Amino acid sequence: YSAGQLDTTLSLISGSIRTGRSIEVKQQLVKTIVESWSHITGQPLAQVVAGVTEIEPEVVMEYGLFLPRPGDEAEWFSANKDALHGIHGAGL
Repeated sequence: YSAGQLDTTLSLISGSIRTGRSIEVKQQLVKTIVESWSHITGQPLAQVVAGVTEIEPEVVMEYGLFLPRPGDEAEWFSANKDALHGIHGAGL
């Protein structure tokens, strides 16, 4: 819906990321997502609405562990090597 009316021309992409990134990084992320969507679907950029919501990593749990702040991933992976053993995409 757009302005209370059914709208089949717009696509909305919404995501969540951990807080702690610069505005430039966040804008580049959204831009890349929108450009990729447009490339894959053929939908014009002007018909895509996208954004990210920031959440505190200390209140997000993945693999039974609270997430690290951006930039602290290497230490987090190292400290949680046993809990993450064999999990695809964990880099271990």
